[in-house]
Amino acid sequence: MGCAINNVWARIKAAAKIAGIMVLGLFCVTLESVSQTNVTILEPTERILATEIDGEAVRKIAGNVRLELDERVLACDSAFQYLDQPLILAYNLEITRDGESIQAERLWLNTETEVATLSGAVQVRYQNTDVHSDSAVFYLDTDQAQFYRRVQWADSTTYVEADEAFVDQEKAQTQLKGSIYGETLQKDQFFVADSMFGDTLGTLQLLGRSTVWSFDAEEEQNGEPVTIDTMILFAQRIDLNETDTTQRLQATGAPRLWSPDLRALADTINGYDPDGTLDLYPNAKLWSDQAQLTANRFTLREQSDSIAILTGLPRTFITLEDTVIQRFQQVVGDSLVATFISNELRGLSLHRNTEIFFFPEQENEQGEPQGNQAIKMQSALGADLVLQNNELTGITARSAVQGEIYEGDEVLNGFRLEGYDWSPEQALPFLPLPKKRFDSLYPMFDQRRTQIDSLFVIPVGAFDSSTPPLNP
Repeated sequence: MGCAINNVWARIKAAAKIAGIMVLGLFCVTLESVSQTNVTILEPTERILATEIDGEAVRKIAGNVRLELDERVLACDSAFQYLDQPLILAYNLEITRDGESIQAERLWLNTETEVATLSGAVQVRYQNTDVHSDSAVFYLDTDQAQFYRRVQWADSTTYVEADEAFVDQEKAQTQLKGSIYGETLQKDQFFVADSMFGDTLGTLQLLGRSTVWSFDAEEEQNGEPVTIDTMILFAQRIDLNETDTTQRLQATGAPRLWSPDLRALADTINGYDPDGTLDLYPNAKLWSDQAQLTANRFTLREQSDSIAILTGLPRTFITLEDTVIQRFQQVVGDSLVATFISNELRGLSLHRNTEIFFFPEQENEQGEPQGNQAIKMQSALGADLVLQNNELTGITARSAVQGEIYEGDEVLNGFRLEGYDWSPEQALPFLPLPKKRFDSLYPMFDQRRTQIDSLFVIPVGAFDSSTPPLNP
């Protein structure tokens, strides 16, 4: 079973939405964890000593140190309070308040500029959400934070990796940079990008070599691995804008779609909800089984759970590969309405100025199919074509037709209607799932990923996956 054609848009919006909106919640809350800087030493401590660091007078507080930052408590192995500067240095620390916590190996806190610099195994936790990084800087006066190197973010359902993360609480914005990797635990969705931006107003951007995978993985009763309902979207930029009632997705920069039943490319791919339409324009191409459809613009709409309607204009060209006789059926018209039933192309309705070059069913003396004769027909008002199992089984013209008969291999092999295009090599190849870059801190995601890797196989009918991945 492949990805239902009329579920392509649903898969795209689900995968893209998961990719970034959820990142905001944790960061916006945890910025408050150290946003107050009135410092009080809590007793008891083992010892308080007067000393110097690089000629600066400091008060060293050692052993079971606890400092109060208004409503937060900082516990650490040792701390140094500079007497002539508004600086606090702490080692092996944890800041806590009501389920929030920040841990690090070292903290520099400037109580005047309200800048806190943490380094060494930084961990920020709020409820069930964690952020890990090698270092972080909190700008408390502007409610901003920057996380550096090996950034890992996770909650009970989603895991994200990045090289850097920048958070602006006042603007409710988050930006991740550097080889973004993400996955979900429950929905079996993965995404990668060079950078990612999101805000709480419903805006999400995946930038640079962006790819999202969305599928349901199951295992058959006989134990054979199988992947069902698969969708892959690649683009240089993917934008998702969401309101209370609508969603719009736009993919630009050589966007391409892959599923077992449908592959597509265009300069721009747009999706709209709640009407469930998918627009591809300009220079759009679609592949379904042995058919290629080419037009300036295609629009895919759901009619029901099993029926999808594709419209194409202007001057849509359809190429049907007949693998039995090794010939190409060719159809072209000013506009097209194509019907997919249960993921299979079943009907083509072409309107005005229609030309058809097809091979009628023939057999030789041994009863074997052959393609040594073709008919070219023209209809001013258009024609309706019926397909079954990817084979042309019926043609009905809407007006008087003009026809010609062509014979001979030399003529038949080289004959092409104007606008002919057969280029399946341009379709997005099947892309394997991306790999984590960092040592995982979350066993539940590792366990699920191991299971998914055993199930995520190249479905039957996929194009050759030897093509180099677009986002290594």
